[in-house]
Amino acid sequence: RVAKGLTLIEQPAYAPHQHYATDYITCFVCREIRARPTHLSEGTEPNWNVFYEAGYAFGANKVEIMAEDANVDLVPSSAIFPELLRLRYHYDTDIYQKLPEAIATPHFSIGNLPTVPDPERLYFVDPGIKSDVVRALKYVLGRFRRLRYSETEGTLSGSRTSLQSESYELAAAGVVVGLLIPRNYVDQHLVNSRTCFLIGMAVALEKPTLLLMPDQTIPGPADLELLVRRFATIETLKATTLSWLTGVVNQDRPALRRASAS
Repeated sequence: RVAKGLTLIEQPAYAPHQHYATDYITCFVCREIRARPTHLSEGTEPNWNVFYEAGYAFGANKVEIMAEDANVDLVPSSAIFPELLRLRYHYDTDIYQKLPEAIATPHFSIGNLPTVPDPERLYFVDPGIKSDVVRALKYVLGRFRRLRYSETEGTLSGSRTSLQSESYELAAAGVVVGLLIPRNYVDQHLVNSRTCFLIGMAVALEKPTLLLMPDQTIPGPADLELLVRRFATIETLKATTLSWLTGVVNQDRPALRRASAS
């Protein structure tokens, strides 16, 4: 309905869910996001697909606007990077009317960050939970001596995890690794939506990106199928991560090969 309404006010919109294919996130959707100056997301609920695409748009330096239903008393996803442009609506027509003003609102843009990417820097998108899986993954990442490890503890609040600081970390990184948490954790969808936003940013910034998902996690969204590596045990997690990192250094990043050989 929103896409049709935007067309009526001469704001042609692309609705990703209407163009599904096996590889659509890496081909069709990402291409369409890059082709348009503005990306409007329905962000009332913490949906992994929505936040991945929103993060991709933000990382591609587009105007990213999160539309939120004002009829809902509590919008849990508003805790995910409140610095993002928000558009509150009661009816679909509110979106059409408020969109031009939202687009014109001054906002933080990743294109304004004065960062120089470091190809030898490995950044971990920390989900902010304490578990054996997280500790094991941090151990593997920190011990991989051919890349310099860094992280910012992930939570849904706090200055250390602001959109600006996370954007700087991702823009400066050479390699990015993320972890989705299983369904038995409180606020799983919120935490994973936040992670998906940052992973989308990393992909848009063309960073080698790995997203790990435990088998206990609910089936992930289609957007992530080409990124996700599943694991059943901590040993599988370690082996998968180490193999992927080694492949990135040896094959995908000539600059890293030279640095590690010196």
